[in-house]
Amino acid sequence: MTERMRYIDEVCAALLDDTERKYIMARTHLEQLKDAGEVPTEEHADQIEATRKEYLRASKEYLAIAFKTKFLGVDLE
Repeated sequence: MTERMRYIDEVCAALLDDTERKYIMARTHLEQLKDAGEVPTEEHADQIEATRKEYLRASKEYLAIAFKTKFLGVDLE
């Protein structure tokens, strides 16, 4: 590996760990909100929608980091 890419494995691992943590937190929060009420109020429905959007953002970010890591040929396993 070239001198300029010395820390690429470490950086990819750190970014993937961070995005995975965000994804899991967003997924858990969405599940909790969905399970919280049988008939959601308008406010509860708005919270669910905002949380769903955060979940999708976290999913996209995680996927982007995973693809970039794979593209760079970094093996994190």
